[in-house]
Amino acid sequence: MKIETIKLIPASKYLFVEITTNTGIKGVGEVGVWGFLDSTAEVIDKFRDYLVGKDPFNIEDHWNYLYRSMYFRGNIIMGDFQQLISLCGILKVKRWGYQSINY
Repeated sequence: MKIETIKLIPASKYLFVEITTNTGIKGVGEVGVWGFLDSTAEVIDKFRDYLVGKDPFNIEDHWNYLYRSMYFRGNIIMGDFQQLISLCGILKVKRWGYQSINY
């Protein structure tokens, strides 16, 4: 299984991200720091370059790479980073056939 797309979904004052795999499994979650949605979208775009084409089950590898690839880790970067890692976990749960709490 590989991550095929990472798509941003703006909704008024909120921003959601949807990760889709090549097998059709999707995970959706809210990202960002309220009031800084443009910055959040830029961070997701930067992380997208790394994650597309990768196996979402290698959560620890993704965590290490994304955490160590940024020199400055402010609220926006860490919030986006944590949501992407959480969505990889949700994809793993869905792959096993379990329902997640994800909306």
